[in-house]
Amino acid sequence: MKAKLIFKTPDDGHHYYFGYYDKSPLSKDRTKLLALRVSFIDRLPDANDVATIGYFDLEKSNQFVELSHTSTFNWQQGCMLQWLGPDHNNKIIYNDLVDGVFCSVIFDISNA
Repeated sequence: MKAKLIFKTPDDGHHYYFGYYDKSPLSKDRTKLLALRVSFIDRLPDANDVATIGYFDLEKSNQFVELSHTSTFNWQQGCMLQWLGPDHNNKIIYNDLVDGVFCSVIFDISNA
């Protein structure tokens, strides 16, 4: 049986990934796929690395929409990026470092 390709990240020189196993990158309405974008994959992230936070718009030719950045991420857990309820379509929450303090950021993508 041949598998059907339903989504492929762009070949644009960046690497895309999503973090932890217990968090779904797919919005509840199944129109957006959260992702982190980085320019490297061959080493561990260090204190100077920054990941771009965004989503793939599955209704508009899989375009990556950049939302924000984070400096608190790793390969296994990402930045704990996830959709935030109650609707799980318009708000995301993720970890970051703001003014030297670790925190969670709530971001409303409808204001982006």
